[in-house]
Amino acid sequence: MPNWNEGQREVLESLSDKRNILVSAAAGSGKTAVMVQRIIDTILSGDAGIDEMLVVTFTKAAAAQMKAKIINALEDVLAGLAASDMDEKEKRTLSERISEQLLLAEDAMVTTIDSFCSRIVRENFSLADMDPAFDIFDKDEVTLLKDEVLEKVLDEHYRSDEDFGRLADFMMSKNINDSDIKNYIFRVYNLAMSFADSEGWLDNAMEVYQDDT
Repeated sequence: MPNWNEGQREVLESLSDKRNILVSAAAGSGKTAVMVQRIIDTILSGDAGIDEMLVVTFTKAAAAQMKAKIINALEDVLAGLAASDMDEKEKRTLSERISEQLLLAEDAMVTTIDSFCSRIVRENFSLADMDPAFDIFDKDEVTLLKDEVLEKVLDEHYRSDEDFGRLADFMMSKNINDSDIKNYIFRVYNLAMSFADSEGWLDNAMEVYQDDT
């Protein structure tokens, strides 16, 4: 049995309170180990099976690692039961439950938020009015798509936006070329997207440069 610290014990013991909790913890503080233990405790208590849980991580690698640790923990519980002095009937019942959970664990919903959302949409594409054959772009594809879209937007503004044309001429006079302009736009865009209300942030940022005269 791991030697849990006070904070970790508090998280684990909160299961008996039947309440939602929010835990903030630094890297290396044992979050994964505590979460795995909470999952195992939930299964052992009979409150829920692994097939009734949704475990969300930030990356696919973290999801795979989490699932592997859950499976290993279930295997450890099963191995410990064989050597325990528990009543044989109780031992058999619990062993059957853990064995069932091990089978279900391979397909458990331990995943990233985007993979989970993708699965929900694929299973309910008719309700979402979407093509079931939709795809999710990877980071490189998104970068190329953004660059292509910005090229079209800039081309349109070069053709019809006099204010933008004057701005571009000024920047060109300062040896700032198209690539630099695109980089500036992407920097502003990425910063804006880091805020919950990106459009509101952009509106507030523009107000700073409004001419009050």
